[in-house]
Amino acid sequence: MKLGRQPPKPLQVGLIWLAASLAWGTALANGPDSVAEQTSQLPDSLAQWYRPNNKRQVWLHSMFALRRELQAVSEYSQGGEWVLASKWGERLAEHYLSLAEMVPEWRDELDLANLKRMRQALAEQDSSELRPALRRLGQSCQGCHGDYRALAAARYRAADFHGLEIIPAEGEAIAFKDLMGQLSLEVNRIKIASEDARWPAAQQALGQLRGRLQLLEGACSNCHGKDPVPVERILGQASQEALGELDQALRQQDAKNSGRHLGQASVMICARCHGVHRSLYDLNRLLF
Repeated sequence: MKLGRQPPKPLQVGLIWLAASLAWGTALANGPDSVAEQTSQLPDSLAQWYRPNNKRQVWLHSMFALRRELQAVSEYSQGGEWVLASKWGERLAEHYLSLAEMVPEWRDELDLANLKRMRQALAEQDSSELRPALRRLGQSCQGCHGDYRALAAARYRAADFHGLEIIPAEGEAIAFKDLMGQLSLEVNRIKIASEDARWPAAQQALGQLRGRLQLLEGACSNCHGKDPVPVERILGQASQEALGELDQALRQQDAKNSGRHLGQASVMICARCHGVHRSLYDLNRLLF
């Protein structure tokens, strides 16, 4: 089973997590009914515009287009280039109106009065009318984002690991959740054994850890196959070098350096991956 959604970038994850935490911290404080009420606000029709239902992610690209078009109309009109401002204004109007077709439940949220005002101001080359129309259209966008963007990201842009299985070359399939648990066990076994000077046991646990990370890399590549950079960043050469340094420290029975290299490897592999995937995944499972 392959992952169906591409992960957002780390900065996006942080911003989404912060916004969602603030919103849902309040909802959780008000009890389960409040959480259910908040999560039910997302229209069912929105799902068809996100992966895996829509590989092109038309909704996201419509958002990007609207932001670009608002900027183009504003900047061209300020420079007196009304022909180009009008061209981008028509594109903006087309995309803005298409939102009601894609998600009919949000039709009443559209500011059609100021859209009409913008088009008329462009036709008349009237900056005094155009500026407030653009500002209010932008405010309508921000109002919607304030209500729904963090929710939509948690629901539709979080990678779904539920039900994912890892199939080794030999042996039975392993549930992704179980593999995560095994990785944690091996990391702790290395730490415990090295602190107690049980060096063969620590080396054995490291060997198990490396083998399980190879299984994980195969699963990651299923999703990131067309873009190997994310896998390289977390499981690539730098991480392998950190594990190699850990192996050397264990062979030398060096407690101080084995602890340091284990910590470095854990940050490079575990923390980086969790920073991208786990927060959004946990939020998705909590809310939906």
